[in-house]
Amino acid sequence: MENAAECLPENYFVWGFSSLLVYIVLCLRIVWTFGMYLVWLDANIYSVLCRSGRKLRGHFRAAADFSEAMVEVLGKEACVFSDTELSYELWRQPGIRYYSNDAQSDDGSHIGFSSRRSGKVEFNSTKLYGRHEGD
Repeated sequence: MENAAECLPENYFVWGFSSLLVYIVLCLRIVWTFGMYLVWLDANIYSVLCRSGRKLRGHFRAAADFSEAMVEVLGKEACVFSDTELSYELWRQPGIRYYSNDAQSDDGSHIGFSSRRSGKVEFNSTKLYGRHEGD
């Protein structure tokens, strides 16, 4: 009689992830990673700047390029804007792109970001880039 009073389950449930879900997420992650690698490779091989010797790396280089473009768009008084105001004003502006001012002599030219849309952007790999017009 004691056996009849006991309630023992014959089946049980184990909590965990579905192996199919893990497989799908893993495959999507591999495809995404490979795609990002191809985009990075394309940018580093076919970029005119990279072929000219100007690599697209570095926090300080990016900060210098972007701050120059921000001063052009917002003016020299951009330092008085709060972070929220800067964000709002910059989202209202058109996108930016690289430009070059080829110097008249062989001394060098300047590469920078700008929101200007006129002219074709061309870089000459035989020139030394990195000087301002007034230097």
